[in-house]
Amino acid sequence: MDVETVIGEEIIMTTQRDEDYFRWRHSLIALALLQCFLAAGIFYGWPSLYTMLLEEGIYSNRCPNPKEVCTRQTLDLGFIYTIGGGANLAAQLLWGYILDQKGPRICSFLSVATVFVGIILLGITDNEFDVLTYAMVCIAVGGPGASIACFHLSNLFPEAKNSVLSLFSGAFQVGFMVFMIFNSFASYFTRFQICMVYATLLFVIMLLGLAFWPERSLTAPRDEDAEAVKENEQEADEEGGNPAMRRRGIPNVPLTLTNSPSFIRINQYADPSRKKLPPFMGPLGQSGEISRTESMVESPVVEKTPDHYARTTQLYRVDSDILQFASVSTPTVRRQVKRVKPLLWKQVLSVPFLGLCLWMSASLFFLNFYIGNVADQMFQQAGGNRVQAHRFTSFFTTILPLGAIAIPLYGWSTDSYGLPFAVILSTLFGIIYTVSCVIHDLDLQLLTFVAYSLFRTFVFATFFSLVAKEFGYSSFGVLSGLILFLAGAVCLLQYPVREYFVPDENFDLINYAQLIIVNLVGIVFSIYIAIHLHDSTPAAVKRRREEEKKKRAEQKNYGAMGEFKRPLPTIPAEKES
Repeated sequence: MDVETVIGEEIIMTTQRDEDYFRWRHSLIALALLQCFLAAGIFYGWPSLYTMLLEEGIYSNRCPNPKEVCTRQTLDLGFIYTIGGGANLAAQLLWGYILDQKGPRICSFLSVATVFVGIILLGITDNEFDVLTYAMVCIAVGGPGASIACFHLSNLFPEAKNSVLSLFSGAFQVGFMVFMIFNSFASYFTRFQICMVYATLLFVIMLLGLAFWPERSLTAPRDEDAEAVKENEQEADEEGGNPAMRRRGIPNVPLTLTNSPSFIRINQYADPSRKKLPPFMGPLGQSGEISRTESMVESPVVEKTPDHYARTTQLYRVDSDILQFASVSTPTVRRQVKRVKPLLWKQVLSVPFLGLCLWMSASLFFLNFYIGNVADQMFQQAGGNRVQAHRFTSFFTTILPLGAIAIPLYGWSTDSYGLPFAVILSTLFGIIYTVSCVIHDLDLQLLTFVAYSLFRTFVFATFFSLVAKEFGYSSFGVLSGLILFLAGAVCLLQYPVREYFVPDENFDLINYAQLIIVNLVGIVFSIYIAIHLHDSTPAAVKRRREEEKKKRAEQKNYGAMGEFKRPLPTIPAEKES
């Protein structure tokens, strides 16, 4: 049953379905991980597809000798990857806008549908009917929307947000293996047959998304209640009292956490004397007063109190776990208090935003350049042996998704030591990767592959966590999309760089430039983040402090943990002498 409540100038519709998202949170996360695996990151499995297309003879008609791979053929395939890579990053802005305006259900459906079209085109392309560019652009453009539409689900696990976000990044990376799987089946089935089967899987994901994804992003109401409290206290100080209560004819009382909507909503069921009160009325609507902060409230004075109640007015404790469940399982609470959304242009001009733009542009340019040219770099490392080059390229496509194994390391590092430590680890992995790239040793390239995989995993996971921490989820899609859009524009320079700065298939100049730029930007950004977030407390430390504080409060007020609701003992009156 829907309950409509007017608070301030907003009308809130509270439905039972909102609580279902919390109840089915594990299933939703599983579906989100499957969607990220099948649709979000498959474009970056390009090296396997590149090898597969070369073996099929795609664009061989552009070579003097169609039986041999030529420079024109590799450049044209590289151009397709460059266009797709730029479109992939630029599409983040489009999907961010759709996510913020239309919600995750529409964003997810449209993005997976775009990948679906790209897979169909990939299955039918050949030298006569060349739609390979359109196919890869569709796959590249659709991928980001399939992943960012799932990020809000991390709020279903408020105690492990960073870990859930890192799981999505891991599923994104495991998706790099999709084209490697295509290549492994190429000996038994045609590319058209493989693509049609895969398109069927994507179609099923589209239908499941329409059925189960929420219409709007789920947020962390408990955190937003605290922000709303601060804003309403400022408004109350300026205008005299709580504006929401003042409009309803209730005396001026500042809004606090104990009378915020999400607290009152669950607390009215903690005290039997409040069960018949109107929704969101709470103790301030009656004659009682707040006697404690946090989870201690005083029940109102009720006329004709039944005899089985111990006292007319007594204290009841509301368990903090119940409050946490209420704040997570009722996402609509986030809209029950008026709040001011930060100005987008101020966020765009902020130092953290500009720092993220520089860091991601430098990192992604060389990360994507390496993926697009790894087969040719292995050809150089192997001394012109095409068989050895293909073998090590297959090693790369196998090792690359295994960076997802580092996701627990990322979650542990951020929870225990904070995001600055994750940025520092990213920089260290970048140093190992760039140094090993410039060394001419074919066997050493296995270390390059491992370091590259870890570097890429940490860069993307840290990026999304930093955007969420610095700017919140109100404009998460637009801001993250804008940063990646700018990085994508920089990545369009990969094709001219490859054509004019890689003479005779020699990548030494590019690798030395990568060594200097990536590490210089990474070190400077690490220092800035360490200074900027030096006051932030890691999630694990916060949880430990909250648990200790909670235990001390319980021991002070009640002793050991007891039942959910326990009235304070009645003090007997002194006997008259």
